[in-house]
This record gives sequence, structure tokens and C-alpha cells, in this order.
Amino acid sequence: MRLVADPQAESYRFEPASINAKPGDVLMFRVVSGAPHNISLEPEGMDEATRQAWNKALPGRTAELSGPLLVRTGMTYRVLVPAVPAGTYRFFCLAHRAYDERGEIVIR
Repeated sequence: MRLVADPQAESYRFEPASINAKPGDVLMFRVVSGAPHNISLEPEGMDEATRQAWNKALPGRTAELSGPLLVRTGMTYRVLVPAVPAGTYRFFCLAHRAYDERGEIVIR
């Protein structure tokens, strides 16, 4: 998944914005432009066990359901999809939340 930004056009996005995955898959996020970026999951609808599983899956976590800031173009962040219930898990970039930089992981 690419993290792309064009500040002049006020365009901040994940490419693709939706990705299908299953537990055990490795998701790789790469900063293409507009650093810093990060991955923060929306907690709505998650029970405690699911939140804990996602928290454990986020290496270098800086807060609840939030990965570290990737501060340079080319940086990558890998997440091993945990054993969580099937469903749609929405995420966003904390640094660009006001610009609606968001995506979703669909677990089958």
C-alpha cells in the first residue's frame, strides 16, 4: 500500500484505499510522498480482544491502535494481520486526518 501526498493539491491518500487480507498476511505500507504518514486504526466496533490483537500487530506502536510516524519518503511499515474477526477495519493517517487520508483493510 502506498502513502501518497500532493500538498499543493491538498490530496492525501492510500493507494489502494481498500485492501483484502486474511490473518497471517503481511501488509506493507510505503511512503511515496508527503511524509510524515502513519497508520492508525479506528476503534469503533472493536471489542477488547480485537483491539489488543491489532495493538500487538503494530510494531513500534506510539499510542492505542497507532503505528509510528514514517518521516521520510521511502520508509516502510509492515503489519502482520492478526487473527481477528472477519470484517472491515478502517484506518487513517494521524498527520493528515484533516485531509481525510484514510483506507480500509477487509478481513475475509
